[in-house]
Amino acid sequence: MKHNILHTATLALAAMLTMATAATAEIKQMITVAEAHDTFDGLTSVLVNGRFCKVNVLKSDDGRTAMQGRLEAMKPDAAYKIDYRTEGTTLVIDIIVSDDSFASFVGEVTVNVPAGVEVTVENTSGYVDISGLADNKLVANTVQGKITATASHGDLSLNSKGGSVTADRLSGTISTSSSSGAQRLTDVNGSLSVDSPDGEVEITGVEGTLTVATVAGRQTIANVEGTLNVRSSSGAVRISNCTGVFNIRTMAAAVNLCETTGEFHIETTKGGIMGQKRVKLTASSDFTTTEGRIQLQLLNDKEELTFMMQTESSKVGLVAKGISKKKKLQAGKGPIVVTTKTRTGGQVIS
Repeated sequence: MKHNILHTATLALAAMLTMATAATAEIKQMITVAEAHDTFDGLTSVLVNGRFCKVNVLKSDDGRTAMQGRLEAMKPDAAYKIDYRTEGTTLVIDIIVSDDSFASFVGEVTVNVPAGVEVTVENTSGYVDISGLADNKLVANTVQGKITATASHGDLSLNSKGGSVTADRLSGTISTSSSSGAQRLTDVNGSLSVDSPDGEVEITGVEGTLTVATVAGRQTIANVEGTLNVRSSSGAVRISNCTGVFNIRTMAAAVNLCETTGEFHIETTKGGIMGQKRVKLTASSDFTTTEGRIQLQLLNDKEELTFMMQTESSKVGLVAKGISKKKKLQAGKGPIVVTTKTRTGGQVIS
């Protein structure tokens, strides 16, 4: 009996190994089913409907627009095509597969464009990789595919519903969005606008104007010099090593400031406003929260500041550089006016 059980188990294991080996062999048998390559003069725009393909958008070194692509599948099929055509001064590239195809397939399309040529990429699951562009207008949209952009200048719009967005060393007018994917953006010069309902946002190194809007996604912002326009519902906001004008509005999200210098206009509903390390005001600023707490540690000398602090609750204490009052505190004669308001939250400025 034991021998029969062992024999059966051995046969089952052998069958599994055979199936795994066959599957591996099948994957390795993927073949090229479509190819295309061409060059063009005088184009003003390119449209790539890449679907599942990875699409690379690169700078052209010779002033001409070039395209090349390849599709691979498990077996030959005349339905697989890289269809391309010019419509006036626009190059249109379409990836075509059979609608009832269940075979595995992959593909890659590379487009090289000179400065000034506009590019639009529409993908579903395919990745988009942008690199080295010089003065181009580009729009990249994906459903689940991730988007990466590096060392490029221009008017760039990078949008994914579920995929991540990663950018580094960009300049110009940049906008990014992802419904749920993470966004990590570094070293941007110009104007950067970021939208992320649920995905986490990390931004490091911006010179110019930064606008960020999230719902539940957490925001981590560092090394920004310019104007920060921040909106959040429940995702926490952490800002560090930044200088400029801070326009921040949240609902339940807490705002944490660290090593920040500038003019502050911060309003929350339930979220606290915390600046517990090396915050310096360069102009009159206001901090308002309904139910949250305000706690700021300012580098400013007391003589620089005028305090205008108030709360609706008689049980809440107000403290400003060693001076404490209930409900309303006015003190100081400095040129920088610090205005704080809460309904139920305490206020401490040290």
